[in-house]
Amino acid sequence: EHGRLKQLDRAVGAFEQIFAEGLHPTGYAYSTLLNAHVLAGDLAGGARVFEAMMASKCRPNLVVYTTMLKGFCAAGDMTAAVHLLRRMAHGSPPLMADIRALNTFLRGCVRCGDAVAARWAFEMAGSAWRVVPDGVAHVALARLLSQSLALKELRAHVEARREEREERLKAVAAARSASPPPPPPDAPLACSFWAAGRCERGANCRFYHDLSVVQLDEAAEEADATDAQAAMELHLSHAGALLGKDALARDALRQARRLLAESSARGGGEAGGGEAGSGWAGGCGGEWGGEERAEAKVFRRAELQREAQRLSRSLGAVAGQQPVLAVRP
Repeated sequence: EHGRLKQLDRAVGAFEQIFAEGLHPTGYAYSTLLNAHVLAGDLAGGARVFEAMMASKCRPNLVVYTTMLKGFCAAGDMTAAVHLLRRMAHGSPPLMADIRALNTFLRGCVRCGDAVAARWAFEMAGSAWRVVPDGVAHVALARLLSQSLALKELRAHVEARREEREERLKAVAAARSASPPPPPPDAPLACSFWAAGRCERGANCRFYHDLSVVQLDEAAEEADATDAQAAMELHLSHAGALLGKDALARDALRQARRLLAESSARGGGEAGGGEAGSGWAGGCGGEWGGEERAEAKVFRRAELQREAQRLSRSLGAVAGQQPVLAVRP
């Protein structure tokens, strides 16, 4: 509670009381104090707690590592963040980053404009970590590639996401048709959470997901996915416009506006669920409540629509069409 409220002095006092009473801190006590330091912006103190935990019999778990990772990324120390992820993988036992850790790291990359580190994280996700990137990850990489003006790489990334989305929608439609295809012969055991209507692990679940089963948060998840694709299209349009690739920029802008219209017409997404921290903008999750998350999603979509309008005016001006400017009376 002290950590969540950023009451660092009280959190430290409660931790020291454990020693004063002749007891030994548990892993939970260490992780709580570490989180308090990170939330208070005391990265040096957090690092001391982390190393003290490493020296004790309490081995850090993935949650503890991710908390420390969050601290490094918030401070913009991506070198330390990369070192920590490698330290996780070479620990005993080894721990691999999950989708939450990946997204935490990528938010740090966006904060620092570090496209190189983001590419490394995507490579690790597809190999050693065995993590399927979600909308948060893909939008973060698209943003960094756009800022780097890596147009060829960005275009390939966005177009691949378009194809994935179309294939997923087709697979869902086929599974819910009158003659659904049978499960693959090598399919793993069925996911009981998915069968019950909600699996928070999504594409990173190791069990089989029967797409004919409607999920409780399906509309919200689809709205999030649509918004994420729209955001990537806008990043592509922006980079194309800056590099004089007007045809590409206009096509991506059309894609984005179509997706935003589709998302707005559906009206879903305001009550989204999924893993904490799974909102693609990087701020819809964690310690936020449902109402705050819903408000963030509404704001996010409105910002995407404003960005589409700005790009439309810019591209219209390039084509010789004067943009409509607000003139003060």
